Amino acid sequence: MRLPSRTDHPSAPGWLLRRAREQAEISQEELARRAQVCRTVVSRFESGDRPASWPMFQKLLAALDLQARVELEALDAHLRARLDDERARPPMEWFEHDLCFDGRSLARLFSLLPVVADGTLAARLHGLPLPVGDLELLVPPTVPLAMLDEAARASFIYLRDGDDEHTFWSPREDRRLVLHYRDPMPAAVSVSPPWTGRFTHDFDDTCPVAVAALGQLRLKADERRLLDYALSAQPDAR
Repeated sequence: MRLPSRTDHPSAPGWLLRRAREQAEISQEELARRAQVCRTVVSRFESGDRPASWPMFQKLLAALDLQARVELEALDAHLRARLDDERARPPMEWFEHDLCFDGRSLARLFSLLPVVADGTLAARLHGLPLPVGDLELLVPPTVPLAMLDEAARASFIYLRDGDDEHTFWSPREDRRLVLHYRDPMPAAVSVSPPWTGRFTHDFDDTCPVAVAALGQLRLKADERRLLDYALSAQPDAR
């Protein structure tokens, strides 16, 4: 029996194993010694790089004097709970706490560059209560890279270049800023953000934001299902 290998949700076996090991205050090396496996087996299981089999999960838990108990819940119940949590948050909290960088820098990026917000950030700017993950921005290839880097590096650490993207990282929240270069860019609409059109309460200028159309967002599978659930609760958002 193979278990889901994703480790970014509290029900994922890798997440559960890592939490149990840390609570026991032992290293991956010590857990591997107890379970009589290589340390890389523990490391890959916790990270999700190794397919999470039920027998191996049981074996590693037994080395911690634990065993797994399986419960069933409605399909995507955890996703719907995340939407409920987001709906309950104050209007400005998601922006001030989740984006984890100076609003002036973001405003400058939007005002200097013809970027389009994409992914979960775009969905949130549309007014839907999706949790904001990595920040995805679409940038025309004609934008000077020096200007782009200056704006992004004000709040993020540069990581790497891709074929058509630059990736930055925020160590405070372990969140990435991905700048995609697309030509042509997807259809976009201008929206008035739900926090009165300003990026921070003390920022004087209003910066218009362009966001990708809902049907064209770059979303992972779980994020796409979150969007579908959010739209089903707000039919007028389509």
